[in-house]
Amino acid sequence: MYFIKNNMRFIKKIFKQIFNFYLKNEYRHQSFKRFNERPVEYAFALRMLSKFYPKSVLDVGSGTTAFPHLLSNCGMTVTAIDNIKDYWTGGMFNRHFYVLDDDILNPKKISRYDMVFCISTLEHIEDYEKAIINMVNSLNNEGILVLTFPSSSFEYIHNCYTLPNSSYGKGNPYIAQSFSSEIINSWITKYDLVEIESEFWKFWTDRYWTCGEQIIPPERSQKNGDFQIRCICLQKRSE
Repeated sequence: MYFIKNNMRFIKKIFKQIFNFYLKNEYRHQSFKRFNERPVEYAFALRMLSKFYPKSVLDVGSGTTAFPHLLSNCGMTVTAIDNIKDYWTGGMFNRHFYVLDDDILNPKKISRYDMVFCISTLEHIEDYEKAIINMVNSLNNEGILVLTFPSSSFEYIHNCYTLPNSSYGKGNPYIAQSFSSEIINSWITKYDLVEIESEFWKFWTDRYWTCGEQIIPPERSQKNGDFQIRCICLQKRSE
């Protein structure tokens, strides 16, 4: 510890060189995989951020993304959590922001926040009901919950990847649920929430997420129309 404290500048210099080498290598070996839903989801999330301007934010399921760092750049204090040991079987390192190893199903280190984000994560959590409860409980009075996930106006699907005409995801160690409007409405009723705004997006030619041909750019839809992604902003009522 004494050596580290007295050689911090040297250690930082070495670390920067190693990290820059890693980033350069990553840049050189980029390859296109597929289009995903993040442009739609992040656009919605940032619009809700600009609408409410919270002081404190919780990001649930940050993974390796730069999203919590972007939130920090916007000026608020940010706590990022992910179930690193259980969900990420090979381990996980976020090079953009420090992510706490905490499970939203059994949170240990989180408290109360003005705003909670859960971007494209809820669909991978089997006990999604418990996750919703804990996210609502982590909100201050009149706090804001922003969720994005696969959804449709049809029935709930436990795992879109196992549907016969799914385009990808077969064999994944995690599920991709698609939530029905009925389930989402039940959250609003049971947990005394107010729906502030929703967006509905059609990404695929068939009913459910990953099914059929991909539509790029995705098409904006309506609540009673065809869609596979829903972005929703909910507000917790005062206790």
